[in-house]
Amino acid sequence: MLSMVEIEWAAICEDAHERDFGTADLIGAGIRFLFSPGLPARAPLCLALRVAAREPDLEEAQLDMKLREPDLNELPVGGSATLRVIGPEDPSLSPPGGVVRVFSILRFPLAIRQEGLHSLELYLDGDRKYSVPFSVRLPTTPP
Repeated sequence: MLSMVEIEWAAICEDAHERDFGTADLIGAGIRFLFSPGLPARAPLCLALRVAAREPDLEEAQLDMKLREPDLNELPVGGSATLRVIGPEDPSLSPPGGVVRVFSILRFPLAIRQEGLHSLELYLDGDRKYSVPFSVRLPTTPP
């Protein structure tokens, strides 16, 4: 049961566009590998996520992201974003179960310093809520 704003899912994708009626188009969703010709590198990323809150507990939440590197070091990614979950003005239009869901689409450059397994750690109001894993790989050269 939801008691505050929660992240239902998040995905790294090539691009995303929010549509009407609570839907979104995700292009190239589910990226699990980033390939880089060398390190350090900067990769442009798009992160799509869906957040939810139960009426009448609709509220705002502060989203912060950190990059967890293979050595478990965490680095801040970009600035903070405020997520607002707002229900319909007309209470008769409330969704089933009173749960309001909204999409958030974030685009940002990501500084990559190491090869290996990474994750984007998503924090709402200072609490870690969701992790999106991915691997960074360098090109292999034939012997």
